[in-house]
Amino acid sequence: MANRLPTSTEHVATRVLAVERHDGIGVGSHRAAQALLLPACTALLAYGVFADGAFFWPQARILTVSILVAAAIAAPLALRQSWAVLGASAILAIGLVVSAWVNGWPPQTVGLFATVGIAAGFFVTAAGVVLRGQRDQLLEAMCWLSALVAAGGFLGLSFHAAPWALWATEIWRDSSALGYANATALAFVMMLPAGILLAARKPSLGARLALYMNLVGFLSTLSRGGALAAVAMVASLLFLGHRSVLRPLARPLAGALVALAGVLPSASGNAFPVPALGCLVAGGVVAALPPAGIRRAGGRRIPIPVLAAIASTATLAGLLVLSRGLRTGLVLSRWHLLGDARIHTWTASLGAALAHPVFGTGPGTFGLIESGSDGTLTLTRYAHNEWIHALFETGMVGVLCLLGALLVLCLWAIRRRRTADPLVWAAAFSVSAAFVAQGTVDFVWHFPALIAVAFTWLAIGTVVPRSNGLEEGS
Repeated sequence: MANRLPTSTEHVATRVLAVERHDGIGVGSHRAAQALLLPACTALLAYGVFADGAFFWPQARILTVSILVAAAIAAPLALRQSWAVLGASAILAIGLVVSAWVNGWPPQTVGLFATVGIAAGFFVTAAGVVLRGQRDQLLEAMCWLSALVAAGGFLGLSFHAAPWALWATEIWRDSSALGYANATALAFVMMLPAGILLAARKPSLGARLALYMNLVGFLSTLSRGGALAAVAMVASLLFLGHRSVLRPLARPLAGALVALAGVLPSASGNAFPVPALGCLVAGGVVAALPPAGIRRAGGRRIPIPVLAAIASTATLAGLLVLSRGLRTGLVLSRWHLLGDARIHTWTASLGAALAHPVFGTGPGTFGLIESGSDGTLTLTRYAHNEWIHALFETGMVGVLCLLGALLVLCLWAIRRRRTADPLVWAAAFSVSAAFVAQGTVDFVWHFPALIAVAFTWLAIGTVVPRSNGLEEGS
């Protein structure tokens, strides 16, 4: 009996246990620690967003250390599906090391290394969450996080309460917790697909209202760069053949237009909180209406987009009387797609970058003195184009490493598409397209919180969850 063969049940149990140990699921305390991955990932995403986007080094340092600890817990579980991202991170690090070494190791280099660590850390952590079968919970957390940020930003704009709203480019804009309206707009765009997926697959009043608040926050930023990111996201979904997934946007977007009409007068001149809050409630009602719309006397239904267009136009026309500045400052500020100052910054930055074409001036050393229309000299710390900025600081070596890292990620993501959920993969791709698109007109890649959201999405879209305890597509 000592040499008795195991029964089929014992054999299966032994195999599953071996797979779990091999994949790092583990038992006991290790499994308990991995159960904290979802709350840890959610909490750190929220911390990054609410702590000025982790833009400043004290907040970035806390975020870096925390996410690397979480990634270490997730590593035994997620490492097998993370090698491509870790390889891309290594390529980026090589570019930084070479440029920093040639230029005497500028002290700002450590911040960029931390950003690379944040990218890899959030991917590994989010991959662990997905492999534990908690992808939907992570999407729901992102959806409601964006709604909470939007609520604070809308109230800030309605009452002119800094730093949730800030006076910039001659108007008040929703800057929310990130402290910069364009970065805030990109955050809303990048978290929007989470709400779209939930509304498409699990339709509910709560999902529509969360999606509504996300759109309200996005529109309140009045960001042209954010509009570019939104166009890139929608175009990506249409290109990939997922037109139907955009249908849940109809009612929330219609309601968001009503809310925007109410808050626009507060964007220029004095604050008008009463009409803003009234339109916020009215827009929420529009977003919550049944899909068919409202029945009129003839038996036909008035579509919700038509109702929203009529309501927002009438509301805005009435509120124009309250805000004379709305017809001047707001229009002049947002009229030009790309202002002369932005184009001048690009041209000057590119010219200065060509003075150090191979290795740049060193990571984190960008600085450009520009002359304003009144002759005042100002120091510009960002090129407002991440490619030009990378060329300025790290030269062609850094740009080639950046392109190499993106190529590795693109090829790997395309390969993973064969086994991934098609709709979720498309959502992640659209987020990546939005992130890259806005990086061409702004310095949004310098916000670690936005990088965290981008790499969280990369894990959500490409990592294949387990089925019956075994990993699919491995």
